[in-house]
Amino acid sequence: MRKFSLIVTLIALLIIKSIPVEAHTGLASSTPDNGEVLKKSLHEIVLHFETDIESLSTMKLFDESNKEIPLQGVTVEKNVMSASIGTPLNNGSYKINWNIVGKDGHVIQGDIPFQIAQEEEKQAVKPESEIKKETPTQNQPEKKNIVNEDKETPIFTYIIIGFVVLLIVGFLLLRRKR
Repeated sequence: MRKFSLIVTLIALLIIKSIPVEAHTGLASSTPDNGEVLKKSLHEIVLHFETDIESLSTMKLFDESNKEIPLQGVTVEKNVMSASIGTPLNNGSYKINWNIVGKDGHVIQGDIPFQIAQEEEKQAVKPESEIKKETPTQNQPEKKNIVNEDKETPIFTYIIIGFVVLLIVGFLLLRRKR
């Protein structure tokens, strides 16, 4: 009887282990938006996620030469992460790299490319801002660049496994008393 119980337990664990549970949070919206061309300098970055995120979440801002631009006061409140930009941004391409820890414990990262194309006082025949507008539409970035770095089993699976093990142990203890 013990061998039978052990076999049933192992089969149950294998079946539960193979059930995929994918409930990761993603980026719902952002300011600036993915691929957006801004006509004025940016002073604040605001990222809205689909679910609450942990306070360990971070974001960094990089210019087109991949030099990090310091952010001030990165804050996380429920599903919103925001930061102020201390220095004015010049015309050019920028990228926000974000790393979050979702409520399920998974680490998820992504990036948001955008451009600054401020109109200058002295313009040629065709304004530079119009030239910048054409570029993103040709190579429009994917809407959400999300990478799931954590390949471990979700915590929900461990809860189910623990519940099944407790049921089996309880069943065996009840049978032993008879």
